[in-house]
Amino acid sequence: MPESSLPPLVLLAAGNSSRMMEETGTPKGLLDYHGIPWLEAQIQHFIQMGGSRVVVVLGAHQNVYLDQVPSLEKTRERWVDQSNFAIVSVINPQPQRGPFS
Repeated sequence: MPESSLPPLVLLAAGNSSRMMEETGTPKGLLDYHGIPWLEAQIQHFIQMGGSRVVVVLGAHQNVYLDQVPSLEKTRERWVDQSNFAIVSVINPQPQRGPFS
């Protein structure tokens, strides 16, 4: 796993995104940001800053995320080394309990 002086980035994408879903029909992390999902843009920016480890927490809309960002499927529950960073995605089985569940 690559080393960095930065702590791992933890991206919380497990929530219901109820207001955003109401307005756009899309979870916040999948909103378009310069042609890519917001979630992917956050990972790219973190790597550019020198980060090397990313944890993505999925939950309420996990199937939508996995469909829109297929690379997350191969990282489920295990670290996967990329060329300059490592990533893992985990599933929060009870996202309705909030961000600390």
